[in-house]
Amino acid sequence: MANKRPEPEIIPPDGAKREVKFAFHLAAGPPSLGSILVVLIAGIVLALFFILLLGTMLIWLPALILIVTAIMVVGLVRAFFQGQP
Repeated sequence: MANKRPEPEIIPPDGAKREVKFAFHLAAGPPSLGSILVVLIAGIVLALFFILLLGTMLIWLPALILIVTAIMVVGLVRAFFQGQP
């Protein structure tokens, strides 16, 4: 088998490069009213879900802080009263 080498690219003396033109063609028409409404409703439902998720975190965060603080206070009070004879 003969080892074939790729042919070199021939560049014109003036250094001009070939222009490559791209054409942009829209494959489909504008979206229908139904698809716009589906995307809009999905966005509203997703936004409501995140609002509810944030609301639950904002309710549980102070409750968790209160519980941890209460446990620490109870521990300190027990240690104080058990330390005295």
